[in-house]
Amino acid sequence: MRNIHHEIQKLLAPYLHAGILVLEDGSRHAKIRNTRSQDFLALAGTPSDHRAVRNFRSDLRRLIENGEGFIFRKTGHLPQMHFA
Repeated sequence: MRNIHHEIQKLLAPYLHAGILVLEDGSRHAKIRNTRSQDFLALAGTPSDHRAVRNFRSDLRRLIENGEGFIFRKTGHLPQMHFA
């Protein structure tokens, strides 16, 4: 995996293998995207403080269980799914 903190890599591995999450390249940070809701979280290469991994763990739980990530936090609703 890209330049991602080793503790965060351990948290992500089972969900990436199960296909619940996908890892994507971003312009500055890698992203993990929930395959059902299409919402995402950005992954910093280094944690900013001692709480960063704990905070990420709770964000990851919300993304997996509810599909809520960055877009939900900014808009208050999940991304719109467009089907052709």
